[in-house]
Amino acid sequence: MVGFFSCTSRTSEKANETSSAEQPSFQGICGYLTISEMEDALGVNLTGTPEEFSDADMGTGCSFNGAESGGNANFGYIAAGGSSGFEKAKTGEPVVDVGDEAYLVNGADALQLWARQGNNYVVVALGDKPRPEPCKKLARLLLQRFEAHPFQ
Repeated sequence: MVGFFSCTSRTSEKANETSSAEQPSFQGICGYLTISEMEDALGVNLTGTPEEFSDADMGTGCSFNGAESGGNANFGYIAAGGSSGFEKAKTGEPVVDVGDEAYLVNGADALQLWARQGNNYVVVALGDKPRPEPCKKLARLLLQRFEAHPFQ
């Protein structure tokens, strides 16, 4: 079971320092990606405000909802700090071009990319259909941003 609570709507200093593109209106982990970065990955516009969550395996995360297209629900989520979940993800398909170590895992709701770079752990999932390349792109961005501004 994943618990959710809403992010507030202030601009994240971390995102401001790491991206010159359109800035998100979110803080916390939600602010590590811009609106346009998630919309590009999903291929649709975001709807509503992303929600932050906590999960025993993934750590602290943020879920994004995208507009429905062709009757398909579009969603994505990112998470950080899930070192225990990362150990479980090692049973997945290895990915060589993301971080120090990464794996694709068929999650209950979406294909998940679990990645580690140094002591930073991230999970990226984009729903409705498998999207490994956009997941890789977002994971690389997150790992780069966590390196510059670690998520606490």
